[in-house]
Amino acid sequence: DTSADLVHLFWPADIVVAPVVRAACRMRGLPVLHTLVRAPRTTLGITRTVAAEPVVCLSRETQRRVQRDGITDSVWIPPGVTLPQSDKPRDLDALRVRFGIPSGVPVVLYAGDYTHANAARTVAATLPRVARELPVHFVMACRIRDQSDWVEEGRIRAAILADGMAEHITFLNEVDDLGDVFAIADIQIFPADSANQRLDMPMVLLEGLAHGTVTVVANKPPFEELVQPGAAVGVPSMNPVSIAVAIVELLRDAPRLAALSARGKAVVAQRFDIRAVARAYEALYDRVRAEAVGTSR
Repeated sequence: DTSADLVHLFWPADIVVAPVVRAACRMRGLPVLHTLVRAPRTTLGITRTVAAEPVVCLSRETQRRVQRDGITDSVWIPPGVTLPQSDKPRDLDALRVRFGIPSGVPVVLYAGDYTHANAARTVAATLPRVARELPVHFVMACRIRDQSDWVEEGRIRAAILADGMAEHITFLNEVDDLGDVFAIADIQIFPADSANQRLDMPMVLLEGLAHGTVTVVANKPPFEELVQPGAAVGVPSMNPVSIAVAIVELLRDAPRLAALSARGKAVVAQRFDIRAVARAYEALYDRVRAEAVGTSR
């Protein structure tokens, strides 16, 4: 028994879970909608791996893919972030001391996974190419989920030490408040070439942009959805040379850096404000419930 009026499944496309939810809701006469929380590896047979339509997609790219392979009712509702309070004071010098980051040098942040798509290795290969051109400090703020992450971190540390670049990087791993790191970061980079099996639009990118951190991403779907409106800078994916060139050019062009920071904040406020996302879901709930009532008559 349940007093629910609607079931909302937040789950990847799944040929095991989705049919069970679909059948259970049908037996109880409950309307259901399904948010695809990850970019599907494949959309072949997608209609059998969703619990119902409408299907909510977190990126335009996923919406295009599922429509191509048979989903007739899809809605784009992006992930939402809470916009930072502009009046929150931060002592930037104290934050640098706390994190062990030298003062007076630009900070480049990678806040992602150690093991996903070799992105962290690409960041490590980018560091010496930037550090040879100008003073810079890289920060790795990566989640440690299991032993494989520790192993990969150790390999990256060893490679950076062999390059003679250990003084140019800090390994923070997980932090309590990424906002503190964004406050001192000039640029964040996200070189992964795929969002497969990950949230379509990584939250860390949106959070960084909301804080005004200039962002460099792979110039391919779904990240193009940040590049096209001018919120982020797109470069060839997994290419340390291209990423390094973009970083150096940005750090040498203060007016462009400031303009990108402002544009990123504006785009996030327009498209990814959690309040607008909540209203979009409320409207969709109303629609699904009204359609269910109409069908039952």
